[in-house]
Amino acid sequence: MTSTSDRSMPSMVRYSGWLLRSGIWALLVSGAFLLVAVGISMWRSSQMPEEAPLARMYRAETDLTALGRAVEAFHREHGTYPPPGTEGLVVAIETVSRHADYYGGGPMLDPWGRPYVYLPHTAYDELESLALVDADGSYRFPETFQLYSRGASGETAIDDTIVFRDTDRPWRDAYKELHHAYDD
Repeated sequence: MTSTSDRSMPSMVRYSGWLLRSGIWALLVSGAFLLVAVGISMWRSSQMPEEAPLARMYRAETDLTALGRAVEAFHREHGTYPPPGTEGLVVAIETVSRHADYYGGGPMLDPWGRPYVYLPHTAYDELESLALVDADGSYRFPETFQLYSRGASGETAIDDTIVFRDTDRPWRDAYKELHHAYDD
């Protein structure tokens, strides 16, 4: 038998309660899936030797994300980007490391032992040889900054250059091929 309070409760309230419970379950399932995916990814990367091409690529992507976030934090705090080059990365790192040393005391080298390349958009013309240009001749990320690793080749070749904020990640195919050759 239903209580009088259930009968008097509007159907929208009952529906919104069901919707809330369904949403919580969906969130829990999505969170569990994400944890499993991250766990599998971490396990796979831990199975690779450090010098493996894919391991180096993943390490460079992670470093670039951390360095890029430091540059963005500097920009939020100061309203301008740090100066170009390693000096600018050091300044950005110092900004986010005032209270804790997040980056181990200095600019990181990429997994091939070379410095990461950093250019604010205001320096693209000054350091034209280092600024990445798209096929149409325009600068990449014209309003912000470029941050990248020259990759395995050490040159700014599009096929293995690892670029912060490039969501297409075109370099991954090149590193998969390098990794396949490494495994053989």
